[in-house]
Amino acid sequence: MLSLFCTIYIEDDIIETLERFESVDWSEAFFAGYLAMLCIFFSLGFYYFDQSSIFNDTLRQGISDYAVPLAVVICIRISYKVSGNVDVFRIKMPRNFQPIHADGYYGEKRSWYQGFGGSRLVVDVSLIASVPIVALFYIDHLFSCILSQKPELVIKKGEYYHSSMLVAGICNMILPSFGIPFVTALLAHSPQFTKALSEYDKNKTPWKINKVHESRVAPTLVYVLCCCGLVVPSVLELCPEGVVNGIMAFVGLQAQLSWYRIHIYTMVQLVCLAA
Repeated sequence: MLSLFCTIYIEDDIIETLERFESVDWSEAFFAGYLAMLCIFFSLGFYYFDQSSIFNDTLRQGISDYAVPLAVVICIRISYKVSGNVDVFRIKMPRNFQPIHADGYYGEKRSWYQGFGGSRLVVDVSLIASVPIVALFYIDHLFSCILSQKPELVIKKGEYYHSSMLVAGICNMILPSFGIPFVTALLAHSPQFTKALSEYDKNKTPWKINKVHESRVAPTLVYVLCCCGLVVPSVLELCPEGVVNGIMAFVGLQAQLSWYRIHIYTMVQLVCLAA
């Protein structure tokens, strides 16, 4: 499952980059791909910066922890430096807080509440179609929990461990009736988030994890920043589309898999889901 999600990230990056060469001027498409490659290059460089001997440990670790934001800032700066010579595709954000259609069209308005289906046929078909979606989210969520709370991380299994799936289930029963997308755990972001909160003993090879900072502050700040994108959309519009492709590819490249254990785990979860 983790391999699937990471492959999708990389595939989407490649497909979107190639599609630009079919629809816009070659120089513009090339520069978008160039920004994506730069973002991947800088992200990887900063991510493994803590293994170098430059600067002190604190500064190296800080650069490694903020690898992606640093890469994004640099690439945005580069995009504005050449904006006079080439058109840069940037993220487009809506200015009105209102419902939109699936294709992002704003012309014909719809109500916020969409209900749970129209005719009996629609309801029956939706129930059948929901089975693979439930299976996907169920396994996806448990994978995120397992990969983010492995035994070597020495994280205690608290009371909130299973309640997170309950919250996701309630949201997925209610939110779609308002035209809001499903929610699920974030593969492969969740393991990376745990790594960012980990302290390592670098005197041993491979590095041994000494401690993982269990904090509600960091994820809360992430969600607050996500909300800021809706409140101040002009901030996100600074970012070129090519940089977004680079970020997604970087996330996919960071996956570390153990194929045998993943396949066994998937089979066990499928049996549990069937039960």
